[in-house]
Amino acid sequence: MFQDRSDCTSRVSLAKFNPGNRGPIVVKGLIIAALIHATYNATVGIASGLIQSVTGLPEFASFFVYILLYVGFFGFLLYRKIKQYRDAYLAAHASENGTNEERVLDTGSK
Repeated sequence: MFQDRSDCTSRVSLAKFNPGNRGPIVVKGLIIAALIHATYNATVGIASGLIQSVTGLPEFASFFVYILLYVGFFGFLLYRKIKQYRDAYLAAHASENGTNEERVLDTGSK
């Protein structure tokens, strides 16, 4: 559901900064989003029914549990991918500046 748009958006953002590979990056992002969405559509009935039979939860509760697990799994994968991009970005800019230390982000809390 929601992770489809985030992954596609991150791919479009990545394509913005890599104009030489723009087409393949956008197509890959769209294919990934379509596959994640299709997998959700194909498994939601079976998996929520399985959760309901194993746990004894009502139908809506098992459906909600499946959504949380599905979105949580792909959200975690997306988080890891964004962290990899961030680390690569920081490493590239640290080598441009001639320093080996990572930048500390200011969260604004004092």
